[in-house]
Amino acid sequence: MPLHELLFAIEHSLCKEYPALTPFDIEKESYYKVMDLFADTRKLQIRVKKETDPNRTIRRPAGDNWF
Repeated sequence: MPLHELLFAIEHSLCKEYPALTPFDIEKESYYKVMDLFADTRKLQIRVKKETDPNRTIRRPAGDNWF
């Protein structure tokens, strides 16, 4: 994926997640701030998806006794 398409995808994702944020606001910020916001947002999305997964197996600790 070319760099300009990747940056567009990041801007689109951030604007979709935060409706008050516009592409013009993103372009005014530094690259590092935008990437940090995107990384934090993506981590949150992944964590929420794992927590709400209906196929998630809940495991409990095994006892010390094998018998």
